Amino acid sequence: MNNFIIESFKNGNLILFIGAGASVTSFSMDGSPLPVGTELAEFLCKKALIEYSQENLNTVYNAVKEIQGELNLQSYLEEKFKHCRYSDDYKKLANLPFKRIYTLNIDDCLQGAFFAQRKHLNIKNRNDATDEYSFENDITTLVKLNGDINNPTLGFIFSPEEYAKNTISNNNWYKELAQDMHTYTFVFIGTKLNEPLLDYHIQKFKNDLTVSIGGNYNKTKTENNTLNETILYTNPQTPSKLDPNNFIYD
Repeated sequence: MNNFIIESFKNGNLILFIGAGASVTSFSMDGSPLPVGTELAEFLCKKALIEYSQENLNTVYNAVKEIQGELNLQSYLEEKFKHCRYSDDYKKLANLPFKRIYTLNIDDCLQGAFFAQRKHLNIKNRNDATDEYSFENDITTLVKLNGDINNPTLGFIFSPEEYAKNTISNNNWYKELAQDMHTYTFVFIGTKLNEPLLDYHIQKFKNDLTVSIGGNYNKTKTENNTLNETILYTNPQTPSKLDPNNFIYD
């Protein structure tokens, strides 16, 4: 394991951020792989009896929602993302003593891995009240930034319209995330960080506090798949020691 990650972990400065690529080795309750991107778009079209012509997920999601209604769309998503069969990768993650995990995923893979091992997990949605970060806490906080399949009444964020709508909502945990990124070291798994709502809150945090997060992104492909990149984020000033405000992705 990267020595920087190990030292950050020991110092209590390490936070985990999970995207869709982290769930590609997990399965839906029917035994099929969890769909992402175009796979999910094609599945939704099939369920809604709509011809799929390679439209992106955002377009398909909005079309199915408009044609079939929100409740039907919710049932389609539950079919794939509820009661998932979590992968060995998630089982390993659940055994690591992370105290805060952010995820863009609506599936319940990680929850299942934690509960199966009787690990304490405090699940938060983006609008919930924030908690103070503590490395000494025995409970892991899992923040579901884009919605939770087990709590669908709060809605999901899939489309640009929903991103825009949520920029004016009380997204407490997106705001907390922007601040955490300025304070702690992050490990990113399965995401390209192409999240408009996250970008909005990072920029807002910079403007509100008149600070600059700044930094460089050095990207290299991994051997896993195109969903995964290695992103190393460091302070503009080369740190003389293991300072926070660094991003490492693998």
